[in-house]
Parts: sequence; C-alpha cells; structure tokens
Amino acid sequence: MKMDYQNQPRSILIFRALQLGDMLCSVPALRALRRAFPWTRITLCGLPWAKFFCQRFSAYIDDFLEFPGASGLPEQPCSRKRLNDFFRSARSRRFQLGLQMHGNGIITNGLMSEIAAQTTAGFYPQGGFCPDPQRFIPYPEELPEPVRLLRLLDFLNIPRQGNELEFPVSEEEEAEGESLICQNRIPEGSFICVHPGARSPNRRWSVEGFAAVVRHFCRTGHKVLITGSREEKDLCGMVRELAGDGIDLSGRTSLGCLAALLRKSRLLVSNDTGVAHMAVGLKIPSVVIYCASSPQRWAADDRRLHRPVFYPVACRTCEDESCENSFECKSRIPPERVIAACDGLPAPDRPEGALCL
Repeated sequence: MKMDYQNQPRSILIFRALQLGDMLCSVPALRALRRAFPWTRITLCGLPWAKFFCQRFSAYIDDFLEFPGASGLPEQPCSRKRLNDFFRSARSRRFQLGLQMHGNGIITNGLMSEIAAQTTAGFYPQGGFCPDPQRFIPYPEELPEPVRLLRLLDFLNIPRQGNELEFPVSEEEEAEGESLICQNRIPEGSFICVHPGARSPNRRWSVEGFAAVVRHFCRTGHKVLITGSREEKDLCGMVRELAGDGIDLSGRTSLGCLAALLRKSRLLVSNDTGVAHMAVGLKIPSVVIYCASSPQRWAADDRRLHRPVFYPVACRTCEDESCENSFECKSRIPPERVIAACDGLPAPDRPEGALCL
C-alpha cells in the first residue's frame, strides 16, 4: 500500500547514523525527499560528525539531531543514560514521519519505535519481523546502496530525482585547495590523488601496493598527492617513504579542501572509503580497491569513469578482524592490476566555475 502524501507532513526524521561514505550514498534519497516535500522540515538523526554533513547538504536537510549510539551499533560507544535522554528529546519533537534508513532494521527498528514518530516507514530483515506491511519493505540485500534507499521511496510513492551522488564545495574550500596547489607548484588537471587510508584496517590495501602506484605515476611524469586525515599521517608517510616520491598532504586538508583538490585532479586511486564516494559526486575518474567489502554494493554504476579492482572471493562483506581466507582479497591484488585499471580513463568533465554552497 502506498502512502498518501497529498498533504505534506510538517516534519520528517531520517535515521541514518553512519559514516561519510554511507551518508553520501543517501544523497539521491535526500534529493527526492526534498523535491517531494519542499516545505517540510527534514531532520537527519546521525552521528556527531554528521552535523557538518547537514550543513554541506543544507539544500536537502533543515535540522540535525545527534544520535549518541546504541548497543549493537558499532559506530560509536553507547551510554544508556545519553540514549534515554536522546529518546526523550526526539519524542518531544513529535515527528510526523520517521524514515528508518539505517541497515535492515534488526536493531534500528526498535530505536525508531522509541522515537515514536506519528508514522514510521523503513526496512525489515528478509524473513524477519515486519513492523507494518504498509510502511516497511524487506531489506534488498542485492542492490547498490544508493538504489537500496531509493527502493524504499519507490514503495512509498515518492518519485526519484536521479541516482547521482553529489558533493558541494564552497568558495572558501576552493580557495584553500588553490592555495595548496600553488604552494606545491602543481599544474591543475595533471596531478593524481592517492588515498591509502580507510576507517577499517580490513579495507586498506597494502602500503607496498599504494607505494608502487605512486612510484609508477611519478616515473611517468605525474605529480602525485598522497592524501589522508591526521590519524592517517603515519600510514601516508610510510607510502611516501616506500615510493621515494610524491607529495604527502596527510593532515593538511579539511574534507572540503580535499574535495577541492579532487575537483582539480586527473584521477583518484583509493580504498573503498568515503573519499571514493566524494569522487563519484564530483565526477572525477577513480580506481577504487575493494578489500573486505562488496563492489556490487558500493561501487559506482558508471564503470566508464569509476573502475573497481578486487580479488574475487566468496565472502565480500567481511567486517571481522580475522578472516578464514587470510584476506586473500587484499593480498592477491597486485599493483599492476591497479595501474592497468587507470589506463584509458577519460579526462574529468570539469564544469565552469565551482559548485558552491
């Protein structure tokens, strides 16, 4: 049964307390919701860092509600007192519609019940308990992440507004990126970004592999920027030392500055992590290495511009510290495959002027 949205809800809560890559995959759904409900106050309930995500995507999100964590969700530690305070605060807002867009609902449907929106819709585990057949659909495991969320909106009769990702960049961030380019005397459009980090160590390809990629491109006349967060400085420093070349910018860029650099780059080579989804949103060519994650779920649809590299094994969604296959998916990917995937990628289609907030 479709939901009747002729009368727009005054308020919508979206529950998705996840990290950057997962949040960027939700942008097509956010865009569709905003187009369907231009006058509705849309609130994102997410992890503390996502306050800045809401600011960047203020065209789609009006408000932010910080989620303190809960037992069974690994993204951050849980405090029962803070969680109870959160539920009281959320209930006081009297959301008319709550959308559960965080996983298959095994844990999060219970959290949504505590938030007590007037109407709640979302996912439930295939073969598991369905809170409401008119509002919930089985979690479509087989679909890419952005399409998975859009499938829920299809069910709710909310029209899609395209599947494309986005990543707006402000004028200040553009200037910050320009400054780094000038300081390092890098010709715009000719440099390559290599990003060896990822939040989960299981998703990181080898330091030796990334160093071989950096060394190859430096030998062929390219400038290579090695990028990463402050927490990834040691990792990036090891790649730079092994490669014997490249410009290490780890810890020197904000997220927006990194996006500005990507906009002016020729190519990104990275693990399956948030920066890979940024490249998709910025329409910058990329080669992404999939270790302990599923390219079927996370890789971009446009294989002309974005190429996945992975070693085929039976298990593609491992999140454990141990692996029965000794992480073949990492150890069996040679640098030559990654370098070969970079060949023939088209030049970026650079828009005139910045896409600014």
